[in-house]
Amino acid sequence: MLPAPGQGALALECRADDRILELLAPLRDAEVEATTTAERMFMRRLGAGCYLPVAAHSAISDQTLAISGIVASLDGQRRIRVQQAISWNEHSTLAEADQLGVSLAESALVQGRRRLSRS
Repeated sequence: MLPAPGQGALALECRADDRILELLAPLRDAEVEATTTAERMFMRRLGAGCYLPVAAHSAISDQTLAISGIVASLDGQRRIRVQQAISWNEHSTLAEADQLGVSLAESALVQGRRRLSRS
């Protein structure tokens, strides 16, 4: 079972104040930021929100950012499962995590269109 995208991550929002941003810097976790970015972009590209049956989980291991996603019908009877991964290291960017989430969503959309065209 996969969770809803971005679950379990905490975020802080503050005004654009250099001193406050400096104080909060130690709380930033680059791995969590990358994984939640990929998950949220998966959800966003699908046009999903909190009430639609979309799940995603991503993790970084062995210099790989991997994400798995599920899109389900409203009744839960049909599911599309997708997975993708990219190389990840200290030079990788959030834009790459963002693109991974979009790419995964595109894969789910293609699979969904194929299934619908066969029905």
